[in-house]
Amino acid sequence: MMEHKKLLVGDVNKVVASLLARAYAAEYLEANLLSEALLYIHDDEVWNDVFSLIKDNELHKTIIEEIVEVLGFDIKDFREYSKTFTECKLNFSGDFLSEMFSEILNYEIWAEKFYKHLAKLVSAIPLDVEKENVEIVKNTLEMLSEWEKKHTEVARKYIQ
Repeated sequence: MMEHKKLLVGDVNKVVASLLARAYAAEYLEANLLSEALLYIHDDEVWNDVFSLIKDNELHKTIIEEIVEVLGFDIKDFREYSKTFTECKLNFSGDFLSEMFSEILNYEIWAEKFYKHLAKLVSAIPLDVEKENVEIVKNTLEMLSEWEKKHTEVARKYIQ
């Protein structure tokens, strides 16, 4: 039987920060996709909803950066690491809005589940931060998950 190495506390912080880098990259990719889409959206209601999603992406990135700092990591290194995740280019051929929001829905569902799982992970492992900061990190991740859930409703509104 293989024996599993118990993670050192510092290793746990690194794992959480690394997982946060994936979420950070996804927020960045989604914001870029939405920003590009604004060039082709002329309906004011849709434009406003897309702009609001972009704003939230930027807020989420800022919140993630704050969590990373609480975990004790340099934010410049974190940003550089998050850039290592591959950017994807999408081509929409049919109903532009429906296709774009279908793709956005995928991002939002992924983010909702990812933040929820990360909050559970943070609750289950010993982070090398003060206990009150562990609660702040967990609650913040749960808040982000709920926020993403609301974004799925916006995306679904435009899928035909």
